[in-house]
Formats: sequence, C-alpha cells, structure tokens
Amino acid sequence: MILDKICNKEYYINTHPLFAKAFEYAEAYLKNPVEPGMYEICGQDLFVKVQDYETREEGFLEVHDKYIDIQCMIEGVEKVYYTERQGLESACEYDENEDALFLKDGEDCVEFLFQAGEFAVFFPWDAHKPAMCVGEKARAKKLVFKVKVQ
Repeated sequence: MILDKICNKEYYINTHPLFAKAFEYAEAYLKNPVEPGMYEICGQDLFVKVQDYETREEGFLEVHDKYIDIQCMIEGVEKVYYTERQGLESACEYDENEDALFLKDGEDCVEFLFQAGEFAVFFPWDAHKPAMCVGEKARAKKLVFKVKVQ
C-alpha cells in the first residue's frame, strides 16, 4: 500500500506503466470535474470510477485480483482500514465481474484518515476497507482508478 499527497505523485509514476496516465486524469479532473460514473482512459487496462457518496459505519475488507486501485480523495475525509490479505477469511465468493472479494476483518488492521488531496494505492495483496465514517456519516468525493495488473 502507498499513501501520500497527490502533489507527490511524481515519486510513484514509474511504479506501473499506467500510473502516469491515471495521475494526468486526476489533474484534469480537478480543473474540469465530470459527473459521477465510470470512464475509460485506456480501455479495460485503465478506467476510473468517479464517486460522490456518503461515508458508512460498516463494511468489509476488500481485495482485487485483476486491478490495482489508485484512490484519490477529492473532497471530504474518510477512515480506511488496511491489512495484508494473506490469512484473512472470505466473507463471500469472489465476484469475477467486479473483481472483488470481500473478507472478514483481521486482527492486524490499521486505520488511517484519508483526506482531500491524498491518494492511496492498493495492490492485490492489500486488503482495504474504505469509505468508513469519521464520527458521523458525511459526503465525500473520490476518484478510484482501476489499473490492470501486468
């Protein structure tokens, strides 16, 4: 997992051949926002989900096999739980279409506040539970890039 400020993106763009394109899109979005929805950037190799949502009180850890998540917080703040995937128990079957497997919480979860101007990268071995409320439920806007694992 990587957590940093979007202004430090240059340190990470060589992590994957498509990371630079994702961050370019994020910069363009900040200048010219689009409506919530899913937008292809490089076909199914790189696309983004523009999200406008209310944080929640409960949820499951999730992991993805085919895609790396780059989540960029645009507005608001949320709590995120994170731990390694290895050894966690499944809460349901893997959803091939959504590339999502939900897991039961592990004992070693750490939590962090995810705030506007920050990004987080979750690799297939990173179990994460995003969009959790900090105190009361609140509105948040986020870009969730799906970058195909190579």
